[in-house]
Amino acid sequence: MMCKRQTSRKWKAGFSLVELIAAVSAALVLILGIGIMLAHSQQGFNRMYKRVHSSVVEDAYATRRTFDKVVRKSTTRRCDLVDGSELYVYYYSGPSDRSILAPDSYARFYVETGGKELFVDYGNIPTGTPLETLNPGSLSPSRRVRLARDVQVSASDWPLFSARGRTVQLALPLDNGKEKMLVTSSAVRHNK
Repeated sequence: MMCKRQTSRKWKAGFSLVELIAAVSAALVLILGIGIMLAHSQQGFNRMYKRVHSSVVEDAYATRRTFDKVVRKSTTRRCDLVDGSELYVYYYSGPSDRSILAPDSYARFYVETGGKELFVDYGNIPTGTPLETLNPGSLSPSRRVRLARDVQVSASDWPLFSARGRTVQLALPLDNGKEKMLVTSSAVRHNK
């Protein structure tokens, strides 16, 4: 008698090669997408970090803070603008000095002629000089502070400083070749 061999295939539990390739491909696409997203996030962070810590941002902060501080303590009686590129404000050097008739100190904000830097000069007003007769050109500074580098001002630009009533405004363009910023600030003169 002839025996027939029965061949029965029993399938073992598991994945086929096609299923395995499809699963690995899907996982690779997901990992690649997450990797690209993380790389872009890191690049964005680095760009923002460089912007925040650039010389333009640091100068803008120092300029705005000093401008606000000095102008807010200055007198409402007088401030002098010279062609919109220089600003003189007058103030009392301390809270106890208001017993005198006129402010005893001044600050001059200006961009150095031919330069690209914003400075503020501080000095004293000669004792007994009435504020109304004071000639700003005759004042001599006792201290000079650089507020900003990389100032981009040309003759066709708007004035750096302007004043209306008790308010004084600053509009200062900064550009270090990588970052550009327009520093704007308004401050109100408070003292009599």
